[in-house]
Amino acid sequence: MMHANLGCHRHVIAGAIVLLALAGGVLFWAVQIEISGAIVVQGQLAVERSSQSVQSEIGGRITGVFVAEGEHVRGGDVLLQLDRSAGQLREDAVNQNIAELTLRRARLQAEQDGTAQIDFPQVAGNVDPQEIARIKEGERRHLEASEAMFRDGQAQIATAKDQIAAQISGIRAQRAAVVLQIALIEEQLTAQEALRARGLTPAAAVLALRREHVRLTGRQGELRSAEAAANERITGLSFDALHQKEARRAEIIAQLNTLSSDLSRLTGAREAILQELDKLVIRAPVSGIVHRLTVQHQGSVIRSGETLLHIVPQDRPMTVIARVTPKAVDQVHVGQTARLRLTGFNRPETPELNGQVVHVSPDAITGPNGGQSHYNITVQLPAGALQDLGPDMPLLPGMPVEVFVIQAPRSAMSYLVKPLTDYFVRAWRES
Repeated sequence: MMHANLGCHRHVIAGAIVLLALAGGVLFWAVQIEISGAIVVQGQLAVERSSQSVQSEIGGRITGVFVAEGEHVRGGDVLLQLDRSAGQLREDAVNQNIAELTLRRARLQAEQDGTAQIDFPQVAGNVDPQEIARIKEGERRHLEASEAMFRDGQAQIATAKDQIAAQISGIRAQRAAVVLQIALIEEQLTAQEALRARGLTPAAAVLALRREHVRLTGRQGELRSAEAAANERITGLSFDALHQKEARRAEIIAQLNTLSSDLSRLTGAREAILQELDKLVIRAPVSGIVHRLTVQHQGSVIRSGETLLHIVPQDRPMTVIARVTPKAVDQVHVGQTARLRLTGFNRPETPELNGQVVHVSPDAITGPNGGQSHYNITVQLPAGALQDLGPDMPLLPGMPVEVFVIQAPRSAMSYLVKPLTDYFVRAWRES
């Protein structure tokens, strides 16, 4: 009996030792071994900057659709074309006017320089070459007619001056003859007066000579006055020739100034028209994939400011936007590592990626109609995430992602004790 009790007592002691060893081992494990926990939240993929909507500044009729849904485009590619017939007519009319004024200015510059050849510049804008040739030929004829008219005017003045110069030569010849006649009359008058003094000639002869002398002297004055008047007419004609040149030069300068003003105005009008025409060409603002294309065929009519399509950028870093409850937000901070499970892929094994928390919203966000509040966190994917997944698993905005925000390692004892301590703290506060 005693031996039986002793054996039972030994078994109890051995069991107690085993239990104590087991409890000690569990306690040692709970204190020494650290376990990394995680907060599990749901999120979705997004680009660093969301997709860009493409709108038209002006309304109109679509004449060209150059993209399709899901097509990859590069920044600057032409996506859609609006009807430009009305704007093209205005541009053609302005280009025609600019061409005419440009070629006319070249002709006026040739007139100003006094050259017979016109140095026509290259005409900007899309103008019919035959029309350009017609305008050039008209300007050449205009230059020839203008030069001929100017030369005729100058020639008429030169002819008038030559005629007056010939008249002056005749007047001078007459003056020379009158001077000679006066000299002869004076000799005769001297002789007759000597004879009259001796009574050898009658007084009437002397008086006749004196009258002739007076007449010739008057004639000499008339001829001198006529020569002066002729010289004055030559001077006036010289001024007329100079005035004709200056008037022509002033008229050319005035026309050039007017042309410069008109060309500046038309150039500004053309730039405005080109800007309007450029708005009719809808281009991709960024590189990416065409999404939600609303225009499918030509002939569609769009309104000003209407969203025509979206472009989802593919060359920008991908991020994950996830929602964290207010109870768990204190356990999330910038710089934490996050494990991302891409649940949107239908694969035998769910792909996983590592990320990093780069942003936590500073305030709670309340859903519409007073829904449950939450905090948004942003997890950035590593630079080589797309390469790691491969081309057969493209990451697209909006795909669901399960986010595991890794917590700092804690001992198992902490996980066991914390609920009890929290319970007692609440109990003490309530009491």
